[in-house]
Parts: sequence; structure tokens; C-alpha cells
Amino acid sequence: MPTLSIVFPIEVTIERRNNMFWNRIIDRKSLGNRLFGSVFYKFVSGTVGYAVAHKPYSLEAIQAKTLRKTRDNESRDNELSQENELGFLEKLSLMMTKKLNEQVNNYSQQGKYQQAIPFAGRALVIREKLLGDEHPLVAKSLNTMAELYRQMGESVRAEPRYRRALYLWKKTLGEEHPSFATSLNNLASLYVSTGEYARAKPRYRQALEIRRKTLGEEHPDVAVSLNNLAELYRRMGEYVCAEPLYRRALDIRKKTLEDEGLHYSFLDNLERAFQTRSSGQFFVMERPLRA
Repeated sequence: MPTLSIVFPIEVTIERRNNMFWNRIIDRKSLGNRLFGSVFYKFVSGTVGYAVAHKPYSLEAIQAKTLRKTRDNESRDNELSQENELGFLEKLSLMMTKKLNEQVNNYSQQGKYQQAIPFAGRALVIREKLLGDEHPLVAKSLNTMAELYRQMGESVRAEPRYRRALYLWKKTLGEEHPSFATSLNNLASLYVSTGEYARAKPRYRQALEIRRKTLGEEHPDVAVSLNNLAELYRRMGEYVCAEPLYRRALDIRKKTLEDEGLHYSFLDNLERAFQTRSSGQFFVMERPLRA
């Protein structure tokens, strides 16, 4: 009876071992346990059917369906070497995190951030176990979790994850990379939400410069950075600084027309900048959350 203490802290008895392909993976490699926990063993023993049928969006069902799909693709070769077995589990891990992150995005788009947290956390654990603690995809998962906590107003949990993601992207990809700029932008937005404008401003400005340099002057993400910096200036009462940034952001949106909803949001922000200067409202534009 293997004890699964890393991903799923429960014990599972394998009742049936009919599939020799899966037996070799379990006997010769412990990665199945370390990466996928009890679902890996439950799938072998055929005990995940209920979850798939009755709880199709649960973590267990998503993992089980991924295992099934990958097994079907690989079952033609039952004489895998140890290296191929490792490659198989790496492929399985990537598929698993993709499914988990799809669920994170679905919940996030509905504003159900609390429900998204377990899926994002599981994806982070798998990536850390497979890729190590210092990998761009680990940074991406950390950023996703930080965004969820920020949206929930839990800045104490969000900030260390943002900072860790920022450190990893700087170390692995360098400071002049769009992902590093995204992390700067998100950390700045966190500081805005906590009223720390002096800490937000240099990070918004740095994110803007990186995006200009790496993506070009008329990229939609440049418009997002311009809008965010303009909103910060408006929040600080510096309307003269805010107006040209708003207008430039709007010009970019008109040319790209990537997202009609964001286009109208820019228009609304520009109008509010002049009609409701004393309202104190703050409207931050963000790119859609991606895990």
C-alpha cells in the first residue's frame, strides 16, 4: 500500500494490475507517485470511473482523463526503456498542467478565484517536481497564483509569489523579456490596490519600456501599460501626465482592434479622466489571466 504524501496525502491500495505497461512505470519509476499522486494509482486500479462520470471538472477527473488519453497514445509500445518512461511522464505532466490551467482560466473568467486556487496550486506542484524550482513555467504558475490572490484582495499572499516569479523570470529569461514585464505590471497593480503608489510607479514605467523595446510601439500590451500608468497618474491627481498616455493607448487600440471590450474600456477611462477627476476611482487594464 503506497503512501502518497506529496500531491495527494492519502493511501490507496492497488487492487488490479492487469496492464503490464503501467506496472513497469510503477515498479521501475516512482515519478507517477511523485507527480500525480493517488490518481495515478487509482487509474491503474480502475477506481476513477465515478469521478470522471459524476464530477467531470474535479481535479481527480481531469487528471484521470489525461492519464487515459496519454496511455491510449502510448500503449502501442509496451517495451519502453527507462529514458522513454521518463519522457512519457514528462509529456503526461505537460498535458496535466494544461488541463489544470484551462480550469483555472475558466474559473477566473467567471470571477470564481477561490475555486481556481486548488487547480493553480496543483499545476505549480507538478511543474516544480518535474522542472525544478527555477524554471520559467514555475514562474508562470507562481504569477498565476499571485494574480488569483490579488483579485481576491489577499495582498499578503500575492506579493511573495509575484516577487518569486519576478526573480525567476529575471534569472532564466533576463530583464528584457515580455514575461518579466508582465510580472512587473502585475506587482505594480498589487501596490496600486494597497495604495502604495510610489512603489507602483517605477514598476509600471519599467514594464512599459520593456514592452516597447521587445514588442514594438503599437503592441496591445504597450497600450495596456500606457493605460495603467495613466490611471496611476490620474489617481495621484497628475492629470496633465495622464491625458497623453490615455490618448496614446487609445490610438494603439484603434489600430489593433484586438479586443473590442478593452477598446471601449480605454474610451471610458479617457472620458472619466476629464469628467470625474475627483471621483477617486481607479481603472486598471490587464491582459487576460493566463496560466
